[in-house]
Amino acid sequence: MPRNRHILQNIQAGNFLILIDKTKHKTLGEPIQIQKIEQLEHAQQIHYVGLYQMRTVEFCSHIDLLPFASTASDLKTFYDDYRQYIRSLADANDVSAMLHFAELSYTWAFHGTGKTDTAMGEAKQYYELASEQGYTAEHAQASYALAQMYLRILNPDYDAYFKLNREGNFQYYLLRSAEQGHCIGQYQLAYYIEYGEKGFQQDDEKAVYWYQQAANQDYPQALNNLGDKYERGKGVKRDYAQAVAYYQRSAAYDIVEAIYNLGRLYLRGLGVEKDEVKGRSLIMQAASRYYKPAQRKLVKLIERNE
Repeated sequence: MPRNRHILQNIQAGNFLILIDKTKHKTLGEPIQIQKIEQLEHAQQIHYVGLYQMRTVEFCSHIDLLPFASTASDLKTFYDDYRQYIRSLADANDVSAMLHFAELSYTWAFHGTGKTDTAMGEAKQYYELASEQGYTAEHAQASYALAQMYLRILNPDYDAYFKLNREGNFQYYLLRSAEQGHCIGQYQLAYYIEYGEKGFQQDDEKAVYWYQQAANQDYPQALNNLGDKYERGKGVKRDYAQAVAYYQRSAAYDIVEAIYNLGRLYLRGLGVEKDEVKGRSLIMQAASRYYKPAQRKLVKLIERNE
């Protein structure tokens, strides 16, 4: 029996509730308005509207519906009421609430409610508060979110909050997210350092260090890039066996570059026993997914009748 059956029996179309996906938030969720409820043979579904989008969800163990006290008569008002409730928790030094309030404000700003500049300023303020609190995954997520805001936001309505020392602030928060353990932040930092982009000084050894930190968390693209550094001896002593090991781990996540790179090393017998059949098979696999280097390599193999 779905765990939410008793809740579903007590709600009707038109009700406002909080939808919590516990794979994303432990205690906080998304304001929704129920459109209809369907009793299916093996499960139950609700159709609901979120902020400007219709969705359907099938209930399972990581989904909860919770009531929230509000006198709202429409979803926009309910959303704002809920956002202010989360803000009260954030102001009481709840880091999860700080992060969630910033996310809600960021969403609010992009949906053009007439409070765009205020909402964006609040998003920035509460991401900053969460970022400076410590070194948990939530703190790291706040730092990474700030880095991406400084990197990507170009709308003139928001520039007042982000145009001052934009590159320096981007670098600060990306580095902070990496230091706090955010694996994507670690990967992006490594990439920018490797190529000397976004104001970072080019440094192969530092790039390897941050690729390694992300690879330690099994971030798939970092595993591939670290394999590339070991293959080419950039920032680290050349070690084909290590390159193969990292390519294999990345390929296990279906990263097409890693599949191709692994195929090349099998063809040449570098770091692994030479196996032309397996090497060609891996290159064909990457080529079938429209990876250009693999397609070019496959053409050469065919021309040489290999």
